[in-house]
Amino acid sequence: MEYKKALKELKRQVALWKNGIEFTYSLPPLEVAVKALEKQIPKKPTPHIVEPVESPIKIGNMNWGRGTTIYYCPNCKDFISRTYTYCHKCGQALDWSDKE
Repeated sequence: MEYKKALKELKRQVALWKNGIEFTYSLPPLEVAVKALEKQIPKKPTPHIVEPVESPIKIGNMNWGRGTTIYYCPNCKDFISRTYTYCHKCGQALDWSDKE
């Protein structure tokens, strides 16, 4: 099953559970599964250009100075490097493609 199909089914089951239709399993594990699966679907990072008035921004063990484009994780908003496949803080899969 594809991530998106599995996610759609889990969200449907969460909605049913919240509407009073209980299953043999409880709601919290379903919600955790939804969050974990959502992180596996790559999302585009948000670019940010470091302005001349800003102090250098540290990502990993490097400092990025003025005029440099850095990125925010689309999930946790922490700074990330373009070399990351996943956010180092929250595990969100990252989509660096030029496709929209």
